Amino acid sequence: MFELDSNFAKIYFMKKLSLYVFLGLMFCNVGFAEIYACSMGLERYNRDGEVETSIFERRGKFFFSDNNIKLRITGETNKEIFLTSENVVAGGIYVVIIDKKEKEFTYRYVDLDIARENESYPLPFGKCVVK
Repeated sequence: MFELDSNFAKIYFMKKLSLYVFLGLMFCNVGFAEIYACSMGLERYNRDGEVETSIFERRGKFFFSDNNIKLRITGETNKEIFLTSENVVAGGIYVVIIDKKEKEFTYRYVDLDIARENESYPLPFGKCVVK
């Protein structure tokens, strides 16, 4: 009789363990791949007919650009994602804003030297495709 209870306990434990493993894997899979392929025409920079594309891929709690810049998610809403990357050596900050609803983006690298030298410089703006 004692052996029967022991086998029952093992089976019950294994079923329970399987359920917890399944639920754990299901909830851990929340960090699905999210890739924004964003392009813009360069007409604003007197480069008619040219297009520039940037890729932003979510990996865990960060995004990485196609040139491997690690971008921190500074803020995120249902509508927008705000990404930043500081360059302590050069003394600047790289900012990316992606509109998730309209599939649009802009970015800017800002430092004091650039601000001093460029009184008016058009901001990049384009459309994104989500993969």
